[in-house]
Amino acid sequence: NKYVIWSYVKNLRKEEQFRELADQNKLYLCLLLYYRRRKNILGRKLGFDIPGGVFGPGLLIWHSGSIAVNPFARVGKNAVIVGNLCIGNKSGKKTAPQIGDNCTFGWDTTVIGDIKLGDGCRIGAKALVNHSFEEENTVLVGVPAKNIANIGDR
Repeated sequence: NKYVIWSYVKNLRKEEQFRELADQNKLYLCLLLYYRRRKNILGRKLGFDIPGGVFGPGLLIWHSGSIAVNPFARVGKNAVIVGNLCIGNKSGKKTAPQIGDNCTFGWDTTVIGDIKLGDGCRIGAKALVNHSFEEENTVLVGVPAKNIANIGDR
């Protein structure tokens, strides 16, 4: 299963790479479509729906399960997803969460709305984040999520 998840992320990155080059050459467009198709086939097997260009480099996914991400969301580098994640918007608007670098999403986390999360945030299992927390290194838990600590305070 880890190999299938790794293959998914690899095909996601290849899709992003060739999407940038597709305007220059039709060969790149064919490669874009090829890697997008491979990513989507693996995504159906794993339960992932992650559009290209949302996550920065260093994405790590630990478990298969339902992962749905809005194409307008942006997540920085080195994101860690434990499993069952929803990053979405409210009522069909073209706004979605903007999340910083080095964030960790616990099991069954939901991040929804036009919000911003700072770098280094840790979101606990089953948390619902629907408000902005722009300070860095926060620990967010609960429904709705509350900042219970800063990682630097330990």
